[in-house]
Parts: sequence; C-alpha cells; structure tokens
Amino acid sequence: MELIVPVIALSAVIVAAPVVLFADHRKRKLQQQITLATALSNPDSAQQQTPNIRREKIRFQRLRDIAAALFCYDPDFPEAYSLPMPGVLAAGVLLGVGAAVFAATALSLPTSVVIGILAAGMATRGFFAWQRDRYCHRLRKQLPDALQFVVSAVRAGFPVIEAFRGLAREAPEPTRGRFVEVLNEISVGRPVSEAMLNLYQRTRVPEYSIFAVTLAVQTKSGGHLAETIQSLADTVRERITIAARAKALAGEGIVSATILSILPVVTGVALSLIQPGYLQPLFADPRGKRLFLFGVGALLAGIFTMRRMIAGAVRE
Repeated sequence: MELIVPVIALSAVIVAAPVVLFADHRKRKLQQQITLATALSNPDSAQQQTPNIRREKIRFQRLRDIAAALFCYDPDFPEAYSLPMPGVLAAGVLLGVGAAVFAATALSLPTSVVIGILAAGMATRGFFAWQRDRYCHRLRKQLPDALQFVVSAVRAGFPVIEAFRGLAREAPEPTRGRFVEVLNEISVGRPVSEAMLNLYQRTRVPEYSIFAVTLAVQTKSGGHLAETIQSLADTVRERITIAARAKALAGEGIVSATILSILPVVTGVALSLIQPGYLQPLFADPRGKRLFLFGVGALLAGIFTMRRMIAGAVRE
C-alpha cells in the first residue's frame, strides 16, 4: 500500500493532462468562434479591437504545448482518437502501477515510483500516437480520390467550394468530416486556402498543406486550376504508392524485428516448461530480480530502436 498510493496519485496527475487539454480546447474554440462572429458583424470596429496575439494566449499555453508533445494528444484534433479517453488513462495508470509494483520487488521505493510514472506516461503516449497515426493514414489514403473529385467538379464548371460541398456529402469518413469543418470555416468568412491550411495544422497531413498552397497561388496568380489539382493528385498518388512499396521492401526488417522481440519471451517460456525452476532465481533472488528488470528494459529499448530505424527507412 505504501507503494501503490503514491504511484496511483502521481500517474493520475500525469495522464490527466489530456483531459485538461481537451477541456481547454473546447473553451478556446468557443471563444474563437465568438470573436470571429463579432468581427464579421462589426467590421468597422474589428480593426480597432484586434487583440494582441501575446495577450490572447491562453493561460497555460506553454504547459499545454509541452503536455501535447509529451503525450502526443492534440486537443484541436479530438476526432483522431477513437478510444475513449477515460479508458486510455485508466490503462496507462494500471500499467504504471503494475510496473511500479513489479519494480518494487527488487528496487527501492523512489526508483519504483519513477519507473511506474514513466511506464504510465509512455503507455498513454503510445495509445494516443497509435490512434492518431492510424487516423492520418486513412486521411492520406483517401486524399487522391478527393482531389480527383475536385478536379472533375472544376472541369465541369463548378467552383471549388461546390466541390468541397460534394465531398462533405459523398466522401467516406474521415475525409467527409474534415471537409465539413472546412466548409464551416468558409461559411464564416475564411478564405478557402486559409481553411485548408487550418485543416493541415489540425491533421498534420503534409498533402493538405500542398493543396492549401496550390489554392492560394491559383487565387492570386490565376491559371488552370483543374490541371494544377490534377498534377497534385497524381503526385499524392505516387507518394502513397512509393510509401507502400517502401513498407513492403521493409517487410523483411519488420519480420526480423518481430522475431527478435518475441524470442526472449518464447525462450523463457520454453526453458520454464523444459526444466521447471530453472528461471526461479530471476524471481526469487533480489539480484536475479534486478537482472530481470534490466533485461526487460533492454528489450524495450531494443524494440523502440528497431521501430525507429524501420520507420526512418520507410520515410526516406
């Protein structure tokens, strides 16, 4: 009990940061909508009442940015997280408590608490990052078809906004929901290119930023918009094809990394079945417990390193 109580308290404080970020995001978004509506309804006084950006920064902006970077949770993009936040936080706390209790069998109480906090934070970050990456991957795969839809609409004589309305009605999720947000911003007076740039800032899908720049350049300089978007659609489709090909070529490395990751576990289970009690010193002797914890940490570090190497090779 002396260990569980502080670990639960500290882990709850750490993993509760996404809840604070989400609540702060809702309040800030409502305030932005009210400010924008007020400026549009009274354009003469809007320039005089333009707030200073530094003064308008929310109270815990720096802390919010740090927490968002640590936990990979963006309160401006809650749609990317399909799992309920209480479940993710509860899973992080449980993993942190379990890691701390297990580490307390061989290490001191402060060290065990630190290990539990790190485990809770890493687990929470992993859950959020996995959800966001999966969501952005779906957006990226659907983008070429969405761009092709815009090209067809523009060639048929419709403006870009009408093409966006068609995507908001007929495109599959999650693309449909994102273009609904774009139309909502356009309806309150934002330019099309700026609305698309805001979509990129929320999703961090680089192809959206290219699309926003294309619309901005075409608006200022003119030109054949359909051909430009068609070239962009072909480029995005080629990027997706090359990324899939690189992932397929990296399949051997992925399989090797998976085998190396599960090999220690399989070996330990096999030794326990072949010769019961052979690994008992790792769980009964304090020195064995320390070695076991060191081995688990080394295994996790190796898994993380292999994943980073494979991801870097695929990106390149």
